[in-house]
Amino acid sequence: LVPPVLLVMRGGNALQAEFFYRMAELLEILGDNRFRIRAYRRAAITIDNFPEEIAGLVADGRDPSSLPAIGEDLARKIREICDTGRLKALETLEANAAPDLVALTKTPGLGPKRIAVLREQLGVESVEDLARAASEGRVRALPGEVELQGDRLFDALGLQQVNDGLRGPARGGRGQPGRCEAGKRLGECGR
Repeated sequence: LVPPVLLVMRGGNALQAEFFYRMAELLEILGDNRFRIRAYRRAAITIDNFPEEIAGLVADGRDPSSLPAIGEDLARKIREICDTGRLKALETLEANAAPDLVALTKTPGLGPKRIAVLREQLGVESVEDLARAASEGRVRALPGEVELQGDRLFDALGLQQVNDGLRGPARGGRGQPGRCEAGKRLGECGR
């Protein structure tokens, strides 16, 4: 069994930063406090750009709170990641967020802000909800930055739009890895 600190060291600062980027992303989708979200993002950037390995800094007994944008709470989380290779706060957040909602974050063109607006305005909680809202034209009706081009959205979902309805995988979807994932979930693929 490899000690967690070695796993974190192998992944480098990018792995450490990913925990904090992910926290910020999920908190934003769930509509958490913007200052808290910003703190996680700034911590992730600090860790990602730090010239030496954060895990090495912790292993040497140095305090991560001495880094810019890292307070005591985030320093504790850094030590937890180094000690265990996990972040309980992130695991709790992921467990409380619907798995389908987490899957939405992997849809190209959808960032945390767009997902938050789609949830708030249209009640979108899953890829299926998004596909349904898009096929009904409700996504296009959203004002401002959230407006998505229908074709681009359907392409990202691996579906094609036909007369404002859904039909199977996008052209060639069956033979293209990843292009048909939403279609499989909707029962439209794999025939």
